[in-house]
Amino acid sequence: MFKRIMTTILAAAMLAFLPQVPVIAEASELTTDINLVVDGEDITELSAPVIVDNRTLIPVRFVAEALGAEVGWDGETYTVTVDKGKDHLRLIIDSRLVQYDLGESYQIIDVAPRIINDRTYVPLRVVSNALGIGISWDGDTRTVYVDSSETSDVEPFYELNMVSLEEGDTITGKTDIEIDVPDKYKDIDGNLRLLLLDGETGTGFIKDSRDVADSILTFIPGTETQENKVLAAVLYDKNGNFLAGDALSVDIDVDPKVELPEIKDYSRHQDELVLNPDINFLSKYVIYEFQNLKTGKVTKTSERDPYGSYTFTPSFEEAGEYTVKATAYDTEENSYVGEALHVTIDVDRSLSLSGVYDGKTIDSPVALIASRNYDVTETQYIIRDPDTGRETLLRSQPYGEFDWFPSSEDGFDGEMDLIVRVKDTGAVAYEDLEISDEELIHDFDDLDGLLLTQYPSDSQGDMDTSSRSKDGRSVKLSYDFTTMIPDDQSITFIEFGKDGRKIDGKPASFSMWVYGDDSDHWLRCRIIDAAGELYKIDFADEVDWKGWKKVTAEIPYGVTYPISLKNIYIAEIEYDERDDGAIYIDQLTANYAKESPSNFHDSEPVRVTVDGSPRLLLKGVGPGQVLTGDVNLSVASNLDIDSVEYYMKNLNSGKTTLLGEASAGTKVTFSPTEYDSGDISIYAVGYYDDKEIESEAVDLEVFLGETYTSEPISGKMEFKEMASEMAVESYKKTGMSAALQTAQAILETGWGQYIPVDKYDGTFSNNLFGIKGTGSNGSVIVNTWEVYNGVSFRCDDYFRAYETPEESWVDHKALLLEKERYEGFRDVMYDYTLGAFAIRRAGYATDPDYPIKLIYIINHYDLIDLDRISI
Repeated sequence: MFKRIMTTILAAAMLAFLPQVPVIAEASELTTDINLVVDGEDITELSAPVIVDNRTLIPVRFVAEALGAEVGWDGETYTVTVDKGKDHLRLIIDSRLVQYDLGESYQIIDVAPRIINDRTYVPLRVVSNALGIGISWDGDTRTVYVDSSETSDVEPFYELNMVSLEEGDTITGKTDIEIDVPDKYKDIDGNLRLLLLDGETGTGFIKDSRDVADSILTFIPGTETQENKVLAAVLYDKNGNFLAGDALSVDIDVDPKVELPEIKDYSRHQDELVLNPDINFLSKYVIYEFQNLKTGKVTKTSERDPYGSYTFTPSFEEAGEYTVKATAYDTEENSYVGEALHVTIDVDRSLSLSGVYDGKTIDSPVALIASRNYDVTETQYIIRDPDTGRETLLRSQPYGEFDWFPSSEDGFDGEMDLIVRVKDTGAVAYEDLEISDEELIHDFDDLDGLLLTQYPSDSQGDMDTSSRSKDGRSVKLSYDFTTMIPDDQSITFIEFGKDGRKIDGKPASFSMWVYGDDSDHWLRCRIIDAAGELYKIDFADEVDWKGWKKVTAEIPYGVTYPISLKNIYIAEIEYDERDDGAIYIDQLTANYAKESPSNFHDSEPVRVTVDGSPRLLLKGVGPGQVLTGDVNLSVASNLDIDSVEYYMKNLNSGKTTLLGEASAGTKVTFSPTEYDSGDISIYAVGYYDDKEIESEAVDLEVFLGETYTSEPISGKMEFKEMASEMAVESYKKTGMSAALQTAQAILETGWGQYIPVDKYDGTFSNNLFGIKGTGSNGSVIVNTWEVYNGVSFRCDDYFRAYETPEESWVDHKALLLEKERYEGFRDVMYDYTLGAFAIRRAGYATDPDYPIKLIYIINHYDLIDLDRISI
């Protein structure tokens, strides 16, 4: 290993990304009036030194052989080796990376070796450093003297140094590397890059990139074990020109660690758990796992950003003790599990009304939404007069949003408060309810409104009135289940008419008196709620008593009131139960409970202005829409509309045409013809209570000519090659991962198959990234989506058109490089994995799987090598 000595050396500017093929120059193009003397022998005639970029280059073969060294050449890898005793030098044509001592150390030189007239020339100091010999320069005679009898120390070419690493260090995980940047470079407009290079090829990948003013570069290694790797800190100006660099040999043997450093074991948290993983290797994604220690329920996330935050928000019911752990996956899909941490998450109830906001004027339909973090059995949307405090229930339902279109006919106008009131699932037990009222549903003194039905239909049963009763008379229900089939049921029903008996209010239960016959049969009833759901509820699972007894059927939580009582029935559910008998029923009541206030929760009121003026809203078309075919028309209104007529007005001729009429809930289809082409307006007229109301007229256009849709720019594989070429060129200039750029183009254009064209004339846009506006070739008109009165419709919009796809590419990169929102992306844009997640965090894409899709394309289609560079 050689000794590093710091000296001040002026650097010549060289391009950061060197050609893929060797640069072969003619001697006549270079300064060659220099003499070369090796150990006293003038060998200038064999091959004279030359000056390139103010640096003296010497023919390495003739000098080395004159010193007794062996010189080797590998035409496939374009490498030159020089061996003399224990000294070893390896050079790669057109690479500034030089290897000494069989890979034990490396150096970045100022001028890369090159081939001139079929001979390899290298900087003079390279030979001196490699063989430890004396070299001097006589300016008067313009002679280079090489003297093996003299010794020399190895001198670096640049003052820039990685001061926190030593040659041969082993990297075991994410590592911060301190860089000593010479003062003369600190004020330049450029960047400092960390490269991981292969010592054999001299090529590799950017692993960090910072402003020159930063003195710390961070290396995040992959998990695979790597030997004979080179870390290089390289300084470039704003145009990507090489200025200075330093290189060290390293081994990489990662000890994978996945930690959640901000979460302490057995810590307590309020309402949420915010996770910021610390992963010491390059991770493709992370999956979090949460286990509720009380219920045992395990919740796993999908693939998440390994370098961003994730917030776990349990519901009120799920609060409590958890274990949480993170599992990170490397680029080869190997998994590494972090420590399971114990946490307690306390959650307060949270309830708010969304869909409206303070100060909003409501003059059209709104969706009222109960935003909550706990389960409920009932949701009430309520409007309250802020002056009187009088509340009116708009809607009661188990859960979900409520679409409300206010009307003056309901008495709602002016400033009002909207609230949502919910009933949680922790309602008091039925036996603890205070029954405040009972309403008699049927006294069973007669059979009025009652029907007898049976299952199976051949079952024998009967229904009649009886003097045996608790009050007046009762109904005797006889049953005969002798025809019951094994593994089936036999049932005898008392039906409350064809549609059931509608029950007012919100009863908590039904009760009735039953004279039992000491049987094993099931006594139940069926109810249907306002949402059409059927519920079967028990009076008794066995009629196992003799004589009169009051039995109760509790109405389950979650029903939508009002409800209807459909029937009461007795059923044999076991084949060996008693086959026949009779029971008596009397005095059926609905029971109403005094609700426990503790089970109801109110949101904060939202003060709105309600304008319930009569309105008729046209749906199905929108302003500026271009109709190219059939469209369905309908209306929404805050009135009880009986019928609707739909009209079209030709805005050029002024002619009005009836398109059709229908009931308010029925759609009318408008099929435009060529006579309707051009500018039109459509409106609706609704009829109610011998009155009429007209909707707003919607101006639009009918176009029935030929239209064009997106077209391919090339074949799929051809597009990959085209995109790759543009991406690599951009990578050289900007440092933005070429693999990531290519994957974005593939994903967003469907492999180049969906490029926007003008809807009306087919003009091809060359727009690869769907950017709106005006480009170098103007604009093309393309369909987009808008919403009017709650219905989506297609309208025209302008997208940039370019003369060439290259212009589109440059325009898109300018967007990412200049917009402030993408600053975080620019910090890591050199790496496709880090960049894919960063661009999603910046809001570029709404698809949460966008980064994973990009990474898949890059790995599956071998795009990684597009990012390979040399120095």
